[in-house]
Amino acid sequence: MYRVSINLIFIALFGAVSLLNAQSTEYSRINFSLEMDSWQGSVTDGFEINTFERGRATITSEVIRVPIETERPFLAAALNWQASLADPHQVNVWIRGTSNGTDWSEWIEAGYDHHVVLQDDWYSGNLVFLDEDTQYVQFRAEVVPTMLWPNPVIRAFDLHFINPGVTAVAELEQHKQTAHRRQEMQVQRNNLSKAPQIDFQVNTSTSYGLPEYVDRVTWGGSLRLTNRASRSVTNVTHLIVHHSAGQTNSSDFAAVVRSYYSYHTGPSLGWADIGYNWLVDGNGVIYQGRAFNNDGNTNVVGAHFAGQNSFTMGVCIIGNYNVVEPTQQAYDALRDILAWKAHERNMDVLVRRNHAVQNRNIFTISGHRDGGSTDCPGHRV
Repeated sequence: MYRVSINLIFIALFGAVSLLNAQSTEYSRINFSLEMDSWQGSVTDGFEINTFERGRATITSEVIRVPIETERPFLAAALNWQASLADPHQVNVWIRGTSNGTDWSEWIEAGYDHHVVLQDDWYSGNLVFLDEDTQYVQFRAEVVPTMLWPNPVIRAFDLHFINPGVTAVAELEQHKQTAHRRQEMQVQRNNLSKAPQIDFQVNTSTSYGLPEYVDRVTWGGSLRLTNRASRSVTNVTHLIVHHSAGQTNSSDFAAVVRSYYSYHTGPSLGWADIGYNWLVDGNGVIYQGRAFNNDGNTNVVGAHFAGQNSFTMGVCIIGNYNVVEPTQQAYDALRDILAWKAHERNMDVLVRRNHAVQNRNIFTISGHRDGGSTDCPGHRV
């Protein structure tokens, strides 16, 4: 018999960035339950059984009113679930939304987030981004038996909502200017490298410095993100590339970054900080992720490589790139941040090297999929 209880946790960060205050975060919880026997389903409190055959079930929640009514650039939502499974992929989840209760969006697959390692048989879905005027949501879950685990059981769901607040237009333009200036410098370097080398030589030792980026305080508004927090440092030997698997296009990427920060540090995951060391958006803007150490050391241990984070730096391209490809601006920014760290660490980026945690050889620049069963950083990356 399946027994499922649903906990809905709402996270709201009200107002524009200049008005954001971590104190304004609100949480509430609504409980649902579901009972399904082996051959015939009976539903209580808020679920509809779509299919139920030989242990394979697809269930859909009731229509859930979004409790956040303040202005927002979009609505971010995520599902966590507690289950007895042989493989996390035995459960798949989707979320959809509507502004009027009638005209629903397509079902958006949340999938299983391989970046996240939770305790007590809990699993995390990817953050899903819905239209800013979304007033109602539903989620759907499919449970799939296997020969080795024919009776998977779901015990609970948590549904999280996040409103990261709207970033001022002037601030967003300033963020984009960091990318423009970096791109102009790249053009100048390229021109110098093509010029006759008669009276001077290009100083390559300064060609791969830390590229211009948007720091935590800037993208976080008044979330009080400082760099004074104590962080564990590591000997970076590998650079791990990710995609976020959500929100490929946005007019407010700073809000997207705040959404990931809020999700990673909120009641669902409870991490000390955002998991990625760096993030890159489609405009080529680089965002500082996890805080540097007290003394400014940038080689801090993140939370992005399925619990195998030591000896790595994680860079996330914001978006889902299983079907579409990142913009050239995103690729340029990714190249610049990887080149900086590879140069700093004197890394050969064309070879495999032992990753001490996994104790196996992977490329010094690898995708997340090289460390686990995941599509990340996307088939097109």
